[in-house]
Amino acid sequence: MKRGLTILMMCAGLAACKGGDAHQEETPPAGPQRDRVEVLYFHTPKRCATCAAIEEETRRVVEEQFAGQLRDSSLVFRVIDLSQEENKALAKRYGAAWSSLFLTRWREGRDSTLNLTLEAFAKANANPEAFKSELARKITMFLK
Repeated sequence: MKRGLTILMMCAGLAACKGGDAHQEETPPAGPQRDRVEVLYFHTPKRCATCAAIEEETRRVVEEQFAGQLRDSSLVFRVIDLSQEENKALAKRYGAAWSSLFLTRWREGRDSTLNLTLEAFAKANANPEAFKSELARKITMFLK
């Protein structure tokens, strides 16, 4: 019962933050890609408390625990406003139509992506320490 209620609340939160239709079509990135890990947080102009917590806690993990990787560009953190025209192609590539969190590893021109959106919505506001711990673990795994 508790699990069902949690899932229902997550779905309601996602629906409340929805900014448009998701696209699942893949588009190859333009130009050569340098080996790196990207943390991508997509958002709409109107955000709920959980959406704001996702960005805040993600930024905190990246800046506090991976400052060296940010400096040498082996890790990149991007906050992407879905309402900006220049972000439409990237949003389409990831299928992001509302607040979404992705972790992408680029190696030798190929990418591997992990969608962390549901986990972020479940934990960033309700249990930020668990969210930050899991996010840091996954970033560390992708950096290896």
